[in-house]
Amino acid sequence: MLDVATAPAHRKNSSQIGGEGAVTSAFREARRSGAAMIQQARALCARYAENRDAHYLLAETLEGAGMADLALVEWESLVTSCPQNERHRVEQGIARCRSDRGYFPAAFQKRLATAEYAAGHNAEVWRAYAWREIQRGREIVRMLRQVVPLRGRRVLDVGSGCGGMLISMAEQGADVVGVEIDAERAQMGRQRLADLGMDVPYLLGDICDAATCAELGAFDVIVCQDVLEHVLDPAAVIASLCALLDPGGIIFVQIPNKYGVDQLLKDHHYALTGITCLSRAQAIEYWQLATGEAAENYTVGYERGEKFYTAAFRRNGVELRPLERYQSVEHVAWFAPQISEMCQRLERDIYPGLRPALAQKIRRRMIKVAQLYAHASQQIIALQANPPLLTQACDAVVRRLCLGLWRFIGIKSGSAGL
Repeated sequence: MLDVATAPAHRKNSSQIGGEGAVTSAFREARRSGAAMIQQARALCARYAENRDAHYLLAETLEGAGMADLALVEWESLVTSCPQNERHRVEQGIARCRSDRGYFPAAFQKRLATAEYAAGHNAEVWRAYAWREIQRGREIVRMLRQVVPLRGRRVLDVGSGCGGMLISMAEQGADVVGVEIDAERAQMGRQRLADLGMDVPYLLGDICDAATCAELGAFDVIVCQDVLEHVLDPAAVIASLCALLDPGGIIFVQIPNKYGVDQLLKDHHYALTGITCLSRAQAIEYWQLATGEAAENYTVGYERGEKFYTAAFRRNGVELRPLERYQSVEHVAWFAPQISEMCQRLERDIYPGLRPALAQKIRRRMIKVAQLYAHASQQIIALQANPPLLTQACDAVVRRLCLGLWRFIGIKSGSAGL
């Protein structure tokens, strides 16, 4: 959860609607309450795995919090052993969670049934990622809505792809604009918006290009979701993002943690164990072995650490703050099964035919993460009598070693704007 005490205040202008501050506070409280309820339901499911009512509670709580993709997993799990009298309840839950399929016009659905979405490497993951576009967009909306009203604000979505974030923002009454560097994705996104009857400007261009930036203008809010890991010069992209943001403006940034345990087990792009440990040239070698594709089709750029990103934004006048904090022993313990799974994974070959030097490098990194986690867990036990240090240590362990994704809210220095 975003720390309310450090949440950036939203800016005001003459068009501000009455009650915005009160409504924003209510959004923040709703998210806090929902997160607490979800955590409680998950704990009950873990403790009483055979109790169907605990799983119903989790499914309905996730659904009520707007997390339909996660709720769907729970409903589908319940239907596998569902008593006949409960089947209609479960099937209705599944149908509700799939209702967003209405945002996928015929042309888009056809796209998901062809090319890389049908038979490419890791196609099932890419297809699932595309199906969840609207739900991811709404989740980002809920996070931003804790900080800033969106209605009437000028919002830029960077790397808009097939338009899911644009749709989610437009539904909020935002004056949203999309920009995409890939012509095929931009064309599909534009067609999708047109098929849905949505009037949203969508530019084809590079935000590091001066002409594109001039055409875009300045924004109150920018969304940069799963983009920075794909570029070859993240510092230049960050500088452009910050230049496009008005003083006092808000930016949402989502970036993968290349050393997070789930990324090491199976990276989010290609599902290859340990590929994020390697240099880009080494990663391409590994990826080509796994896929047989040409090097130019590799889409990941240069992934960096959290300190790199926060420092790069700070140099451009934007202070990033983590959206979530993980300050309890329970947060650290939550990742113990994944650490154990990673250790078991080390008992097998990393990948058949992978050059030994690369396999050895991956093993060293995975072993190091497991050792650091074990050492930190012991240190945390010793900090039980010092709550301030305990919370800092728990957050540091989870953020550095465990999280697969970092999510930030940033504010640009200055007071003009909103």
